[in-house]
Parts: sequence; structure tokens; C-alpha cells
Amino acid sequence: MEFSYSIFAATVLLVILSGLIALLEGTFRNEEVTMGFVNHGGMWGDTCILSTVNGIVFPYLSHNFFAVAVILAVSGAVTIFAHAQWGKFSKKDGRTCHMFPYREEGPWYLRISLSGWFHVVTMTLLLAVLLIYTFSSGVPGNVVWWVSILTTVHVFLGTLQPEWYCNRRLTRQSLIPSLTATGLIWVIAIIKLA
Repeated sequence: MEFSYSIFAATVLLVILSGLIALLEGTFRNEEVTMGFVNHGGMWGDTCILSTVNGIVFPYLSHNFFAVAVILAVSGAVTIFAHAQWGKFSKKDGRTCHMFPYREEGPWYLRISLSGWFHVVTMTLLLAVLLIYTFSSGVPGNVVWWVSILTTVHVFLGTLQPEWYCNRRLTRQSLIPSLTATGLIWVIAIIKLA
């Protein structure tokens, strides 16, 4: 199995930059917000898990310019939708985080922090890599297994841990997306392994 150390390092660097912005904004720890950057399981998953996934899959990705452009657009749309939902949920629950540190009224895109916008860009790129992987052929079976296992762990860490951290309970708003994403991950794995 090949591994791209440069893509691994670039992914870690993106997350570190987001953390540095959160540090400058005062939202790195939970002193000024309900859940700081460092307290969010998804940020740890981005740093440790998705950087590893990117390193594993990058050597096997399709480099078709048109496909990459379309997938980046789709990833951007999905990421914006996800952040709009997270903004709605944080407003409804009255919790704040490094992405939505303000309790102000208004649409999500006016309440999101600079660190949050940086996360939009980072998540778009991370999701694009996973979608390109989905449509890339010739990915070895052991790579498919590792990607499926690691992304499953990341999904639960990134969606269930934040809700548990803030509310000490799990609800449909985190369980349904987690289970749906996990189902998709394993459907893709089955198709790629067949």
C-alpha cells in the first residue's frame, strides 16, 4: 500500500491553521464557548484520521480535471448545507463553538467565525478527496478496508462526540446523519470490493 506523506502533512497543516485561527479568535478552548476547537472530536478526527485517510487514498485517486472540478462543487454545496444545519442546531440549543461562537440572531453565514469559514474550506477539500476516491477505480482491497474503517470512526467522532460533550445526550439530529453516512461508507466499500 502506497502512502502520500505530503498529502498527509498538508491535511494536518490545514487543520492546524484552523486551530490557530480559533486560538486568535479566543475559541480554541471552551473558556469563551461551550465547545472549543480542541474539545471538538471532529477536529481531532480531521487531524489524525482524515489526514491518514488522505495519505492512504491519494496515490489511487483519479486526476481527471472535469471530474475533480465537479466533485469540488458538489463537496462545497454539501459542506455549506452541513454548516447551515450545524449553525441552526447550535442556535436552537444555545451552544457555541469555534465555528459559531456568537449567540446573535441572523443567518448562519453571518454568525460563522473566520475559523468556521476556514473549516468550510477544509471540509470541502476533505470531502472532495473522499468523493474522488468513491469514483476512482483500481483501489486495492486493503485500501478500501482501511478507508472504510477510519472514515466510520471519524463520522462517529465528529458527529456524536460534540453533541455528547455539550448536552450529555444523543438525539436524532446527530444519530441519523451518523448512521446514514456509515451506511453509505459501507455500501461504497461493498461496491468497490466486489
